[in-house]
Amino acid sequence: MNSTATKSAQDLKMVFFVVPKGMGTKISKEARKLGAARRVILLAHGTAPKNIYLDVLGIDYEPEKEILMMLVRKKHLRNLVDQLTTMSHIDKPGHGIAFVIDVNHHAGWLNFLQIPEDAPGDDKEAQGGNHE
Repeated sequence: MNSTATKSAQDLKMVFFVVPKGMGTKISKEARKLGAARRVILLAHGTAPKNIYLDVLGIDYEPEKEILMMLVRKKHLRNLVDQLTTMSHIDKPGHGIAFVIDVNHHAGWLNFLQIPEDAPGDDKEAQGGNHE
């Protein structure tokens, strides 16, 4: 695999938001305005047993989720996470989760590194995958 570990990669963070199905596109559009130049939405399914919803909550619930993955420069990180947390209500139980990991190596999406550092988002979309 051809991967790169550069100073530029150390400036990148990968932000994940796991939200109820249908929220990913709305959050992705806002994330673009806040500095997430590259975003991908993945479909997922929660792993909690279905009987928990019926027995505990008394509802028939299908735990379909969307996972929004975003590459973000470190300087945009705090504002982006704060704004998207407020927008998605993930600070309330049952509305989702968000987490951030460091990017030390990367392969693909290399054109991300050509985006000017002061650009909050871009108009060009990443190639391939289900993305915004």
